[in-house]
Amino acid sequence: RIGDLQDHVEPLIVGDVLAPLSGGNMRYGLIIATDVFVYLGDLALVFAGCVAALKPGGLFAFSVEAEDGGETFVLRPSGRYAHAAEYIRQLANGVGLDEVSREQVMLRKEAGNLISGNIYVLRRP
Repeated sequence: RIGDLQDHVEPLIVGDVLAPLSGGNMRYGLIIATDVFVYLGDLALVFAGCVAALKPGGLFAFSVEAEDGGETFVLRPSGRYAHAAEYIRQLANGVGLDEVSREQVMLRKEAGNLISGNIYVLRRP
């Protein structure tokens, strides 16, 4: 029942991705960012902020467009960024997040073409 969960649910935050992750005393059990990182290239500050804002055992779930060319990230002609799996792995390892899962998916259809990506779930130990 929803009523039973209200004491355990934090409010949805909409705005600058780094704002709720920096400062403050709030700690989260789950951080979700779907279709967000296509607008950001370098994710190092986001990963550092997430690990600081997560409770121990907390999860960080997000999607990225897949970059298969070996780059860390690349800005595509669409104006969206794509991120390489190795780049995501290096960021996670660098801040001490464990990969729980990575699923290759088709994120969207754009101009008749399927856009491939990855959905990750990382855990703070």
